[in-house]
Amino acid sequence: MPEIAEARALLAALSQTDEVRVQTAQRQRLTQLHVAYGNALTAARGFGAPETTEAFARARESGSSDKDAPERLAADYGLWLGSAARGDSPSMRAHAAAFLNDVEASPDSPEASVTHRAAGITCWFAGEYREARDHLERALALFQPGRDDDLAFRFGVDPGTAVMALLAVASWPLGEIDRAISLIDRMQTRIADLTHVSTIAYGRLQAALFELVRGDHARVAPNAFELARLAREHDLPMFRAWGVFLEGWWSAATSAMGGGLEDMRRGVELLREQNVLWFDGLLKIALAEAEARAGDPDRAIAVLERSAGDLRPRRRPRV
Repeated sequence: MPEIAEARALLAALSQTDEVRVQTAQRQRLTQLHVAYGNALTAARGFGAPETTEAFARARESGSSDKDAPERLAADYGLWLGSAARGDSPSMRAHAAAFLNDVEASPDSPEASVTHRAAGITCWFAGEYREARDHLERALALFQPGRDDDLAFRFGVDPGTAVMALLAVASWPLGEIDRAISLIDRMQTRIADLTHVSTIAYGRLQAALFELVRGDHARVAPNAFELARLAREHDLPMFRAWGVFLEGWWSAATSAMGGGLEDMRRGVELLREQNVLWFDGLLKIALAEAEARAGDPDRAIAVLERSAGDLRPRRRPRV
């Protein structure tokens, strides 16, 4: 009978639709797991670790073709973050461009703030300070406390904390000193009300590095000590490496000749092992100065020469 044939065809079509829906849901869930795993690895292994990049690359490959999908946005950001940690400028630009394209249709969204932050730091890394400031000012303008608080769980760090710290870093070389100091103060006020451990550690790190640039030993100390405590207590290897270096720097700057040098050297090596070149030049300059103060100018020069070698183009990790 025609009615039976029609009913069978309709049931088959419905079954196929249900199967497609199940497959789509499974793919979305798999992508979410890859993103969650990548975010966990940023804390456990570091932003630039090959396994972290691999997790986000798999999330990107398995994710939806919809560029507005939350998982795709998080995957693109994770890939950019790994490039930034490794100091891979061409890759940073490529991932930042993809991320900007992802949010083109929603320029005022919370994700757009994260995107402009990534684009701003990409410019800063290349020495394009005015362009960096423009992107980061846009990111700060888009950030809304409360609305955007949950983005820390998708993008690793509270967006307000990150953009305030990074805009300060970009403002400093432009001579906007008061603006930079004000942003660091605002950032520290914000993290005082947060419980997200990675964000608090990140904020303490950025504050310590900012004070290191200023050469203010007294202001470095509380941030360095709290960063080291958080890293030990929560087993955060990348932050622990930074904490080792910064505690060593404070000791070398305030104690007897040669004090803290071993910790500074060990911190540099720990970051190297994790493929982290973020602020590498700043650390090597600080280490070279400490070596020279301790009476070893040859070793100081060797540190700077090694730093210059580390800044040469590097091969991207296979994923």
